[in-house]
Amino acid sequence: MHDGLYTNRNSRSDFVRNAITHYATGVDSIYAAVAFFTEANLVKELLLNKHIRLVVRLGFPTSPSALAELLQHKNIEIRYFTDKSFHSKVYIFGDNVALVGSANLTKAAVMTNQEVIVSIPAEDQRFLELAGLFAEYWEDAKVLTNEELDKYKAIYQKYDQLKKAIDEFDNGVITKVGHVVAKNINRGKVKESKENIFLESYRKSYQEAIGAFNVIRSVYESIGKRKV
Repeated sequence: MHDGLYTNRNSRSDFVRNAITHYATGVDSIYAAVAFFTEANLVKELLLNKHIRLVVRLGFPTSPSALAELLQHKNIEIRYFTDKSFHSKVYIFGDNVALVGSANLTKAAVMTNQEVIVSIPAEDQRFLELAGLFAEYWEDAKVLTNEELDKYKAIYQKYDQLKKAIDEFDNGVITKVGHVVAKNINRGKVKESKENIFLESYRKSYQEAIGAFNVIRSVYESIGKRKV
């Protein structure tokens, strides 16, 4: 695995999922802006002792059930866009590092798709620009409530045949035009030990961090200072 470059290659074990969990270690806050979201399990792992701000686009294939799983947690805030122009994929881990590239928060994107994600350290000027960009997204996006999510779910379910139609279309292209696939990534079987590491699911109880966070913040505000 090349440090700072992640493409989901089995041969180098540079999975995007691995990068996310690696950089999440040791930080209190994670900020993510992605066009498509379906991978609730990974985010639930990250919710342990962390505060997460997530911006998504409500549009296929963003999963209403995956969003519903997260809304019950007090230490995550979710906002959304609906316009197709929102197509970002950026992850910021505290004030340490950012990941930017092609990977959405979907199971395929973080484990099996042909993706390219690079890390940008905090000392890089572009890190500050990405942080500012996320702040703009956060300001412009709307808060995802249960009411808005119910509306989205109703629309999603109405068109539940959409994925089937898309799959049929893609298969038709392969049948008629041919199966053209990049060879740069080895899709051979992953060794059992590595597979266990990457697919391991941590079913732990989630701590309610918001209350403690507000107490600490009130202390800083009471003395006229705030933690950076």
